[in-house]
Amino acid sequence: MKQLLIALLFFPFIAFSQQVEEVIIGGFTFNLAKESSEDFLLDTLKKPIIPFSSQIVLSRNGKKLLTHTLSEYSVDCNSISLELGYYEIQDSSIFFYSYWAWDGICNGCPQGIMRQIYTVNNKGKLKPELSEIFMDYRHHEFSQMSGAEKKAHIKEIEKRYNATFMGGRNAAYLELDITRQLKDKITAIKILWAKLAKMKLEEESTNIRLQ
Repeated sequence: MKQLLIALLFFPFIAFSQQVEEVIIGGFTFNLAKESSEDFLLDTLKKPIIPFSSQIVLSRNGKKLLTHTLSEYSVDCNSISLELGYYEIQDSSIFFYSYWAWDGICNGCPQGIMRQIYTVNNKGKLKPELSEIFMDYRHHEFSQMSGAEKKAHIKEIEKRYNATFMGGRNAAYLELDITRQLKDKITAIKILWAKLAKMKLEEESTNIRLQ
């Protein structure tokens, strides 16, 4: 029964909805569409935490300019992967923030943070201004890598995400800011993960006793 409940939790039938609003960036009007699954990840009290999948799509004059993930929750390779995001509009700029985390045994799931800044020029064109990222893997953290491994890791991440790799205090400060913004969602998800891990241990213990 537990296996069925977990399966229903992770693999629902997903339908999507869309909400569109106009936003002003640098004095120019853009359309911002939020596309969201109508199925939600539920906390331990069965209250919605996040949609299983949601993103925003920014466009102008009918032309799609970019997308940004607000939530993405999936299960693969005996692990759970999570991406959360949010955005802020300040004068002529729009800021995008991303947070990655995971739980399980798969080494390929990322954990990290990212900040992207786009600016609107005096012609209403959206231009990339800044893109910074810090990302590693729990079973092989960046701080534990050798010098050669760090260089290879930085090169791979910068190429994959088209961003400048951050390190040291800058990355720590940015992570603090992002996790503070997403605190309620992150806390609820980690409590849920702990509960699922406990359920798994109890199930494994039961199976051992039955053998």
